[in-house]
Amino acid sequence: MFNRDFLSSILESVYTVAHWLGEKIIWLVGLVFPRVSESLAEIVDPLGVLAILTIMLLLAQVARKVAWIVVAVGWILILIRVILIILA
Repeated sequence: MFNRDFLSSILESVYTVAHWLGEKIIWLVGLVFPRVSESLAEIVDPLGVLAILTIMLLLAQVARKVAWIVVAVGWILILIRVILIILA
């Protein structure tokens, strides 16, 4: 169904973002520990992938909380409507 070129380009984009994030994290660590930053160059890609996964999990948690708030507000509004119908 999917074109392999399409999937390949998506994976390349994710890898590029992960690599960039990994480099930025290593750069930040290098600001605090200058002698260690060169040794961390070999874990740039895994660090970037882990950062992407962490961001995705944080977004999922936020979306889950927002969904629960919307559901709770919906139930409250329905209950208010039922009470108004009963009292009218």
